[in-house]
Amino acid sequence: MLRSIKYVPACPSAGKTYQIQCYASNIVKHGGKVIIVQPTTELIDKTYEEMAARFPDVKNTRIHGKLGIGKVRPHIIKFFNKANDGGEVVFLTWASFVSLGYIHRREDWHLVIDEIPNVLAFRELKVSQSHATLTDAISIKPIGPKYALVEVTDAGTIRSLAENQTGDEGWTPFVEVASRLRSDHYKNYVIQTSYDRLVKNKGKAGERNLAVFSVLQPTICEGYASVLIAGARAEETLLFKAWSQMGVRFELDTSIVKKLRYTEHANGHLVRFYYASSRRWSKSLSQSDENTLLKDMISKADVVFPGKTFAYLSNNGCKATEGLEDEEGDIVALPAWSHGLNDFARFHDILITGAYNFTPSAIAFMADMFGITDEELRVALMCHICYQTLCRSSIRNPDSHDIKTFILPDQLTAEWCQNIFPGSTCESLNIDSAPVKQRGRRKTHGSRVEGKKISRDRIKSELKEFGCLESLVSKVGIDTVYVDDVDTNTLLVKGEYVPLFRGTCLRQANDRGQFVTGHFSMSQDRFAKFLETRSRIPIDSKNDNLQVSPAMFEADRSINTNIGNENVVFANDLWLDFDHTDLIPRHLADLFPGLMIHTYETYSSTIGDLRYRAWVPLSGPVTNEEYRRIFKMVKAHIEENGYMDRARASQVLDAKFHGLDNKRNASDKFYLPCRPADGRKKTFRSFIGKGRETLNVGAWLELPAIEHVSMVVIDETLPCLLSVDLSPKQEALRDWALDRYVNTKVGGQYDAFGTLSFTLIANGIRGWEWNNTMSIAVQRSHSKLDRSRDMARLRRFAY
Repeated sequence: MLRSIKYVPACPSAGKTYQIQCYASNIVKHGGKVIIVQPTTELIDKTYEEMAARFPDVKNTRIHGKLGIGKVRPHIIKFFNKANDGGEVVFLTWASFVSLGYIHRREDWHLVIDEIPNVLAFRELKVSQSHATLTDAISIKPIGPKYALVEVTDAGTIRSLAENQTGDEGWTPFVEVASRLRSDHYKNYVIQTSYDRLVKNKGKAGERNLAVFSVLQPTICEGYASVLIAGARAEETLLFKAWSQMGVRFELDTSIVKKLRYTEHANGHLVRFYYASSRRWSKSLSQSDENTLLKDMISKADVVFPGKTFAYLSNNGCKATEGLEDEEGDIVALPAWSHGLNDFARFHDILITGAYNFTPSAIAFMADMFGITDEELRVALMCHICYQTLCRSSIRNPDSHDIKTFILPDQLTAEWCQNIFPGSTCESLNIDSAPVKQRGRRKTHGSRVEGKKISRDRIKSELKEFGCLESLVSKVGIDTVYVDDVDTNTLLVKGEYVPLFRGTCLRQANDRGQFVTGHFSMSQDRFAKFLETRSRIPIDSKNDNLQVSPAMFEADRSINTNIGNENVVFANDLWLDFDHTDLIPRHLADLFPGLMIHTYETYSSTIGDLRYRAWVPLSGPVTNEEYRRIFKMVKAHIEENGYMDRARASQVLDAKFHGLDNKRNASDKFYLPCRPADGRKKTFRSFIGKGRETLNVGAWLELPAIEHVSMVVIDETLPCLLSVDLSPKQEALRDWALDRYVNTKVGGQYDAFGTLSFTLIANGIRGWEWNNTMSIAVQRSHSKLDRSRDMARLRRFAY
C-alpha cells in the first residue's frame, strides 16, 4: 500500500539531477537498486553519461528505443527478470515505465521519477463510424450525473489494438487510448451523454466523438522500496493536487533540498518581461485572420531583443514562425519538452508564441472530479511550460550578469513568471488594446476544494448515528404495499427492510394537514409495477390521492414536527417534480443514460402543459444532506445541457424551461400516480434498458456504495460500545464477520467491505474496536489503497 511519496520541488538548473545521481549512488553503495525515470531519451543519455563519469563504480544501464534495440518493453522485462542481487541503476523513459505491468522483485527497487508526469491524458477521437472497433470491447459504469468509468470486457481485443502489430491504419486512432485502457495504472472515463450518442448513433455524425479522460493512478508507485519524485514547483502540478486527494501523502525531502544550489532565483533585476495581450492567450486569438497579434509579436522581437539573437517556442504548425530559424544559429527553435537540457544557455532572450491550454471538456473534468480550478490548470500547463522554457536560457546560470529579455503571450503568464524572479519588470508590448472581459460570479469560497471541504464538514455533523441500523428499520412486513398505524417511535431491526424501504405514505387531511398512513416496503421492481398500476387509476380530485415522501421519519428527532427535515432518518430513492416543463421524459433519460428512471404524469398534466414526476432508485441509503447534494448535482447537470429555470428562461428567446421544482429535501412530498384529469392513459414510462442502473450513491458522493444491507447479521441483544471492552459474543461475531470479508472473491470486496462495517456497527462494535478491525481488513484486502480510502469515509458512521 502506498502511504507516502518524498518529493523535491527544485528550481530548474539548481542541481536537482546531480543530487538525484548522488542519491542513487548512495543507495547502490549500500547494495540497493534504483530505477530513474526521465521524460526524454536525450535527458537519459545526458544523465547516464554524467553519472558514469562521476560515479564509475556504480553499475548503470539505460534502455530506450534510440539505442537500436528494437522493441523496448521486452528488453526491460528481460532486464528485471535477470537482475542480480547487487546494487545498480537503470534509466527508463516515462513512456516505457508507464507501459510496464509486472516488475520482477519490485520491492528490491527504489523508484526515482525525475520531472513530474502528467496526471491527465485526454484524447478525443472522430470515429463516429468506426467506434465499434473499440466500444465493442468495453462497457461503462456511471459514477455520477455526468461521467462513467470505462471497464474492459474484451481484454484480447484491447491488447491487439494497443499493440497493433500488423500496422493496421484503421486501428491507428485507437492505439493510444487502448494502451491506457490496458494499463493497470490508469482509470479511464467518458461523458455519459456523449458516449450514449456515439454508440446509439444519435445526432449528426460530426458531433459524435469518443472522448476519453485517462487519470494516472498512484498504484504506479506502489510496491517499491521507496519513491522519490522531483520537479520544479511540484506543489502546483496536477499530479500533486490529484494524488493528494486520492490519499497520497507527499513529504518534502529536506535532505536533498538543502543540498541544491539555490531554492529561489537570483538576479531578477536583470530580467525584463514583455507580454503581447492582456487577454488570455489561445490559438484562436493568436492565429485568427482578423488580427495580427502573432506577427506583431515577432516584429517586436527585432526591437526588444538588442542582439537580434534569440530562441523561440511556438505551437506545431504555426505558420507565422515558419522560416524564422536561421542557418547561422542566431535564431533557434526550442523543443516543446526541454527539461534538464543546457543546450540553449547561450541565449539571453526568448520569445514564446505558443498557446498551451486544456480543452473545455478537460477543464470541466478536472473541476468536477478533483475540484481543480481553471486558474490552477492554467498555471500547471501554460505557466509551467513557459517557466521551463525560460529556464533553458542564461537565467539558469546564477553567474550570468547579462540582461535577459523574455516576450510572453499574455499578461497573466508574464506576471506569474515575474513573481518567480524578484526584482524583474513586466510591461506590455502595446500591440493589443482589447479590454479584458471579467467572467463568472464572485467566489463564495477561496476555491472549489475549500467549498467541497465545507460541504463535507456539514455532512459529517449530521446524523452521526446513521450507520447504526437499529434505527433504520420498522416492524413493517416485506410483503405489504403499505401498512396503517405504524409507530415510528419504535423502529426495530428486522430482516431485509432497509433496502426495501421505498418511502413514507401520507394522506392529506383538510383540517390537520398531512398524516402518515404507513410505509412502502417492497423491491424496486415491484414498486415500479405498483406505480404503473396506479397511473391507470382515475380519481375525482388530486386531493383524494395519496402522497409519498422519500424519507423514513422518526418523530422523536424534533419537538416541532413529525415529518420535517429534522425528522429524516434516511431515504433510499430520489424523487423529482417537473411542472410546465420543456424537458420531456425521454430527453431527461437521455441526459442520464446510465440511470434507471421511472416517470409518470400528474393529475393536472395535459398535452400542452406537461407535468410529471420522476422516481430514481438509489443504490443505498442517504442522509437528508446527502439527498440534497444529489438533487443539486442532478439540477446542475440539467442546466449544463441548456435547460433553464424560470427566471433565466424568461430573459432568453426560445429558451428551454426545465420546470424542476425546488423539492430538494428527502422530507418533501409527491403525489402518487393516477390517470390525468383529461382521461389519457399510458402516462407511466420506465427507462431501464441496457446500461442503466440505480444511482450509485458512493460514486456520486465520493463515498463507498453500501449495498446488500440484507447480508448484515444483527444480534439485538448486544450492547452498543465505544470502548474496547467487547463481550465474548461480540468478539466471536467480529471474528466471523472479518473472516467472511477476507474470504470474499476478488471483485466482491468493494461491497463486502461496507457490509463488514455495517455488521460491526449494528452489533455495537464501534470506536477503537471498529477502527482496529477495519484496519486489519484493509491490510488483508486485494486493493489496500481503495479499501483505505473507503475506511476513511466509513469512519463517520462508527463514532
